[in-house]
This record gives sequence, C-alpha cells and structure tokens, in this order.
Amino acid sequence: MPGHHWLAGSLWCDIANFLLKWIARGLAMKWIKLLALPLAIASMVLFLLFLRKTADIIDRPMLKRLADVLLAAMSMAIVLGGGTLGLFAAKIHNPFLLVTGLASVLLFAAAAACYMALLLLMAMATGQFAHHLAADEWLNADDYESPGVEQEPA
Repeated sequence: MPGHHWLAGSLWCDIANFLLKWIARGLAMKWIKLLALPLAIASMVLFLLFLRKTADIIDRPMLKRLADVLLAAMSMAIVLGGGTLGLFAAKIHNPFLLVTGLASVLLFAAAAACYMALLLLMAMATGQFAHHLAADEWLNADDYESPGVEQEPA
C-alpha cells in the first residue's frame, strides 16, 4: 500500500519512545525522558503523513487538506512553544512571552481537536470505501472474463 513507510516509521518511533520511557523509569534517570518527546512528535507527524496519503488513495481531498492544516498548526504550536520556553529559560522577562505561550497552548488545543476530528472522519471515510469495495455492483464479472477459444482472432 502506498504510504506504508510512513506508518512503519511512526510505529518505530513509538517503540523507541516506549523503550526510552521504560529505560528512564528503570534506571531512575529522568533526563532520558526528554529524548522521548522528539520521538513522540516525529511519530505523530509520520502518522499524519500516512493519513494524508490514505486520504489521497481513497479520493478524499477534504481530509488531505485537513491533514495539511493539522501539520501546519502543529508546526506553529511547536515553534511558538519552543521559542517561548527558550526565552523563558534564558530568563528574558517580557510580557510578550505570556501572549506567545498562551497562543501556543491554544493552537495546540485546536490541533488536538482537529486531530480527533481527522481520525473520526478518516474512520468514516475508510468504512464507506470498504462498503463500496464490498458491493458487487461496481464489479461486473463479465468484463473480466477471458475470451473463449472461439472468440480469439485467427
């Protein structure tokens, strides 16, 4: 299936994320959990790319655009949140930090709601596509029969 490499990459990132968290808990080294965050983000991005490709395969351009919007919103939330945390860690106190932090949280909440909507719409669309494939009306067996010996050209 086209896009299967995105799904496999997402799965491997999730496995590595789980292993890092398990190792951090077992060794009581909390700093290792910080390495798991980029893996979780990468896993989500790869899964969104898989959903985008699946939406393209089942011919749902609206779902493909929704995945694009979600990727853009997640990217902006990560950049805003990372920039805010970086400036806060550098002890730069600016009232603008509160606005960017709040914007990042709101954008992340909107992206989470959009992600849930995308998963729901994708489940419904693939269900409809499966019913379409299961219906015999689109497949006429007579169209795919090979010609008999008497019908072959000489």
